[in-house]
Amino acid sequence: MNEKVILVPIDFKAATTNALNYSCQLASKNGYDIFALHIIKSENDRAEAEEKMAALIGTLTNYSSLSIDSKVITGTIYEGIPKMAEEIDATFVVMGTNGTNGLQKIFGSKAINVVTESKAPFLIVQESTQYSDIKKIALTIDLDKESIQIVKKAAELGDQFGAEVILIGGAHTDPEFILRVKINVKMARAYLTEKGIKNSVVLLERKKFSENLMAHCKEEKIDIVAATFYNNTINIFSEKFVQQLLENELNIPVLTLDSTAVSSSSSQTIVF
Repeated sequence: MNEKVILVPIDFKAATTNALNYSCQLASKNGYDIFALHIIKSENDRAEAEEKMAALIGTLTNYSSLSIDSKVITGTIYEGIPKMAEEIDATFVVMGTNGTNGLQKIFGSKAINVVTESKAPFLIVQESTQYSDIKKIALTIDLDKESIQIVKKAAELGDQFGAEVILIGGAHTDPEFILRVKINVKMARAYLTEKGIKNSVVLLERKKFSENLMAHCKEEKIDIVAATFYNNTINIFSEKFVQQLLENELNIPVLTLDSTAVSSSSSQTIVF
């Protein structure tokens, strides 16, 4: 299998079908393989699920040059998706959502556990998201050092597409917080510059930060928003913040990675 693999969880609804099509377009331009995954509760469901999966893969006639594998497994999405992502060493998990209540609409009240249990970054696309070449990536960065760890994955996309990575943080007034953001921005820019990726910095008013961020994304025609996910944090990049991003009215894909995963995984941690 190719070293670059996109894992796409499938439930045969429109949102995940769109995620598969989005992934194929991304893969066709960047040399990824595709791995579609469906999880069943019981072996009694296997025959029907495999028939549906074969039919779905059969619709991808425009991507005959791609390597597209698929698998049906028994289990839960909370364990199955992270486990499969690790097994195939997925570069990204591309997840589809209908944009209403984000992941909650797909997986229920414990939806975010799918992200927190995985070491792979998630690229969340809405049912109405249309693929476009990635030219600008907005990457949120703030007080916690872990907020810069998703820089690595954003940098991979930036490198492949020749895209600019725009670091976006909150405009603090507290001197200590200003310094912490400044240090994180400096480290992130050093990494991006070392990789030859064009980068810039924007600080937005923290009051109504989500709205300000989306307004900036619309104005600058941002193609992907990247944000590290935090279970427990005092800063603005909380679970609620990421959830709001997933539901953005611009249908911009959201790249997110759990902060505890990057903290505990030396292979993914940026070291300066």
